[in-house]
Amino acid sequence: MPMTASRNGESLPFDDRNQHKSYEYATLFELEEKLCSTMMRSTVKKLQSTLDYIELRMDAIQPEDTSAARRVYLHLMHAIIRTVYKAGFTLRDMMECDIDPCANMEQFATKQEIHRYLEEICLHICRHMLALRVDKNQRIVWEIKSYIDEHFNQDFGLEHVSELVKCSSTYINRLLKQYTGSTFYNLLTARRIVSSKQLLSLNDWTVCQISNKVGYNNVHSFIRAFKRSEGITPGQYRDLLLYNALELE
Repeated sequence: MPMTASRNGESLPFDDRNQHKSYEYATLFELEEKLCSTMMRSTVKKLQSTLDYIELRMDAIQPEDTSAARRVYLHLMHAIIRTVYKAGFTLRDMMECDIDPCANMEQFATKQEIHRYLEEICLHICRHMLALRVDKNQRIVWEIKSYIDEHFNQDFGLEHVSELVKCSSTYINRLLKQYTGSTFYNLLTARRIVSSKQLLSLNDWTVCQISNKVGYNNVHSFIRAFKRSEGITPGQYRDLLLYNALELE
């Protein structure tokens, strides 16, 4: 006669019981992965949505069964601690104080209280990681802008800068758009145009010579970029400067 187990008052064959446990473990690991990934890599808003989702899933546990809820939350808390450790931190680093979250969970009487405690820790970690990402992103943007200012008169492109800061071209443009409102090539072009306008006003170099001086290998590319920026060609810009100078005399 096969062994049986009970679920919600009904008798289950042994194999079905094992299958149900496998489903429960799969669900638990899904919650763990979803929570830790969102906490470490996403925004507070998305993390809150994940926490609300977990709380909704926990509604399947009977309100009076606090011990069952505590076991789930303890599993999630251990996963949080492991995730933080793998990222090179400790929970003490994140919370800026000594803390034993697993022991603290034993103090709460309801699953709602346990959930709020887990939520508080997760949100704190998320904000900490967001601050680190912002600092890192600002540093990357500063490095790229500084490199453009120092090397705009040389022949280089986004791929070269991508190797220098060890970020993909797509990520660089997304950061620059977020922090400066411009793409890499727009920033580089703007810096070259500023320099070319100074050279056009201060010496008798030809447009071709100035084109080379500000980093263009092809004078036609320089003229097109200048006209897109200023609405007139470099030659017309120089003529306009001369005309204005004569008007002032």
